[in-house]
Order: sequence, then structure tokens, then C-alpha cells
Amino acid sequence: MIQPGTAVWFARHESRLAWRDFVAMMTAGKASRRRGVALGIALFVLGMHVVAWFVVEDFASAAVDKHFLIAVSATILLSWLLMVSQAMESITRAFYTRADLDLILASPVAAERLFAVRIATIALAIAAMALPLAGPFINVLAIRGGPHWLGAYGVIAAMGWPRPPSRSPSQ
Repeated sequence: MIQPGTAVWFARHESRLAWRDFVAMMTAGKASRRRGVALGIALFVLGMHVVAWFVVEDFASAAVDKHFLIAVSATILLSWLLMVSQAMESITRAFYTRADLDLILASPVAAERLFAVRIATIALAIAAMALPLAGPFINVLAIRGGPHWLGAYGVIAAMGWPRPPSRSPSQ
């Protein structure tokens, strides 16, 4: 059994809340819609793979030149900016709309631990949101151009991972 108040306990709780919010958002709170949502997600992923198959055929084995690297860098930058904006909205929602900041700060548990777990859970959710859009393209690039394209999954994980605040030497 996991001890209450530990980071693992908080992470499990936050993951349950995130999953509950996702299911409620996708099904509009009606359990009868779960099968339809699952089918819709499966069709979306399959459709994205079909689209990716035709979109990336010229890029999969393209020669790497300056223009190609600029296009890939710009795409990564735009994707990262989209992830940052979504993360800011999620942080605001998680910290302020739950209206539990007073409860957290008054509890005997270290607030830093809970906030760190919340931020990590949000970062994981943001990276997971990028996967349905980027994953099919990465998969097709790996099939058509080679397994080195699978490194893009590491890029998505790195873009979504929270960075600790930098501390000045005087602290």
C-alpha cells in the first residue's frame, strides 16, 4: 500500500483526476458515449496514419540540407509553442479553478511536493496530447525513411518535460 502524503500517492491521485477530466470532456458526462469515443479516437489515429502516408512520402528519404533543417526546426518550434500555451492554460485550471489552494497550503503535507507532482502530471498530459497528432507522422517516417525518425518521440518527451527553476548562486 502506498503511504498517504508521498509523491507517488499524490501522482496516483492527480492521474486519476486527469483521467476523470479527460473522460468527462470526451463523453460529456454520459457513460453511453464511451464506445463511440473510443471508436472515434481509433478512426482518428488510423486516418492520421493515412494522411501521414501521403504527406511524408517526399520527406522520408529526402537529403538533409539547410532548407530541410530549417523546416524541421520551425515545425518543432511551432509545436513547442503550442504545447507551452496548452500547459499555461492547464496550470491555470489546475491551480485556480479547483479552488483548493487554501486547503493545500494549510495541510501538514509539504506543498512543494504536491505542486511538483501537479506540474509533472500536467507536463505528461501535454506531451500525451501531442502524440496523437505527431505520432502517425513519426511512425510513417520511421517506416518509409528508417528507424532514426523514432528519435522524434524523445523530442516530444523532452519538450513536455518540466524544467526545475534555475537557482542563482546566492540562494
